[in-house]
Amino acid sequence: MMKPGSNPSSTARASKTDGKSKFWSVQDGAITGQTTKENPAPGNTFCIWRGGEVDDFELKAEFKIIGHNSGIQYRSFEVPNQKWVVGGYQADMEAGDTFTESSTKSGPAAFWPRAGRRP
Repeated sequence: MMKPGSNPSSTARASKTDGKSKFWSVQDGAITGQTTKENPAPGNTFCIWRGGEVDDFELKAEFKIIGHNSGIQYRSFEVPNQKWVVGGYQADMEAGDTFTESSTKSGPAAFWPRAGRRP
C-alpha cells in the first residue's frame, strides 16, 4: 500500500492503490513514482487502482518527468503471476517529445501515432 500524504483527497485515493513502496508514494498530493541510479526498477512496475471497477471516464493528468519515460495504463489487466505488472492501453510520456501524447498497447505489439497525426 502506498504511504498517503497529508492531503485528505489524495489520502483517500492512495488508500485504494497498490504499488511497490520503494518506487511509489504520495508527495504534495500527487501519486509519485521514482527510480534512481541507486534504486532502479528491474522492469515495469505499476501503481494499481484497487478501488473497484470504473465507468467510462475522461483522463486528465499533469505530469513531470525528469529524464527517461513513463506512462499511464488504462483499461488494463494484471499480468498473471507478476506482481505490479499490467498490460493493455498506455498513454505514454517522456522527458522529450517523441512519445508524449502517443498511445501504445502491450501484448501483441501495437503503436498509435501522437495525437493529431496519421500513421
